Amino acid sequence: MPWTKDALKKINIRKNLEISDPSPEMFQIRHVLGQKDIWFFVNPDMKKTAYKKVEFPTGDKIPWKWDPETGKMEIYSYNESPSVLTIELDPLESLLLVFEPGKLNAHNKAETPEARGDTVLVITGPWKVDFHHINGNNFSLTFDELKEFGTSTDEKLNSFAGTVFYKIMFDSDGRGRWLSLNNLNRGVAEVNLNGKNAGVCWYGKPVFNISSLLKKGENTLVIKYTTTLSNYVRTLKDNPAAVRWTKGYSPVVSGLTGKVVIFN
Repeated sequence: MPWTKDALKKINIRKNLEISDPSPEMFQIRHVLGQKDIWFFVNPDMKKTAYKKVEFPTGDKIPWKWDPETGKMEIYSYNESPSVLTIELDPLESLLLVFEPGKLNAHNKAETPEARGDTVLVITGPWKVDFHHINGNNFSLTFDELKEFGTSTDEKLNSFAGTVFYKIMFDSDGRGRWLSLNNLNRGVAEVNLNGKNAGVCWYGKPVFNISSLLKKGENTLVIKYTTTLSNYVRTLKDNPAAVRWTKGYSPVVSGLTGKVVIFN
């Protein structure tokens, strides 16, 4: 905001960083620990992607992307200067960056899906879909393609809350390092390929490393999807608390949608 810039200039407070075209789609906070400069970025928007060029006051320190879930770290991609980065955050995605002194070597490089390679395979239906409702009512359907069910005209679907298992078998030539889902629609997705877990995602880009799981020939993919509760809670007309909290609610979009793609 203009008045903020003027105030900082008058009281001689130096900027932590320089963001091209600042906007509400991106928030950041900084912490310093010894020789390390730590930034946490977040895009709180549920629909818009935040894409910014950011200049950091870190000189030639190396930018590392840290994964707080796994503890893994990898070099954040940059062009000429390690202090000038392009940051792209999908809706509800966050980024933890740590700048620290050091030099690059071949062992610093890690596989990341930032620079997406060629599409190897688009997995198409039919999908066997098993619904496990939190009220104990389970049922199965077949989807020719992934589609949302939360706003369906079928009351069994638009009132569903619980866990959905999407199952499919597909043939592969063994090529491909990453599997991406299109849209989680506020749900949580856990991917299992050939009986082995590839990871869990509930925010940001739903991309999973399958380089050690994919095999040549027939593969079995199971995606465990957990919905939000709102579509079910709004149907509990005999529960005063549920009626009060969901007053005016309409069914929300739920389920996996779009293509499932394997790429390099």
